[in-house]
Amino acid sequence: MAKPPYVYTKFKITAEIAGTVFDDIVAISATFGLNSIPTASLTVAVGHEARSGRTKQATIHKMRKNIKPRDKVKVWLDISSEAGQTDKMEDGTFLIFEGMVAGIGYQRSHNSANYVIQLVHWLDDLNNSSALNGKWFQSAPFLMATNAAFFALQTSEIGRAHV
Repeated sequence: MAKPPYVYTKFKITAEIAGTVFDDIVAISATFGLNSIPTASLTVAVGHEARSGRTKQATIHKMRKNIKPRDKVKVWLDISSEAGQTDKMEDGTFLIFEGMVAGIGYQRSHNSANYVIQLVHWLDDLNNSSALNGKWFQSAPFLMATNAAFFALQTSEIGRAHV
């Protein structure tokens, strides 16, 4: 018998923000543009889950005031094939984004409301790095290299300048 020409697959997005797991992600949008720092937007659920019979509060309500800019974030995609040609799809959990929180906001329309967490990739740290130490000021590497690149005049004990 021929295999059916489809794969029935379930996708689940999970994120860990500042050590807290968000399993109620509504949507993710990520941009990995050429010559730019990757960014992503996580749309998270609000309110209470009523399907389970117990009212479970959305994760964002507990974490909203604790999420700070530059908090570490990891986003995973869980793929599980359940029917059809399951050998055509690779199952497993994959890290699809690793970075930091850039900001948090909300979206509201006539029929929905969501929190949106904006993310920036860890490559953004390269924008803020220094060749020697990130706590120094911008021109510190230049000033440290100046004596190596240019001859400096020094005064000897006799008072004459020499190279």
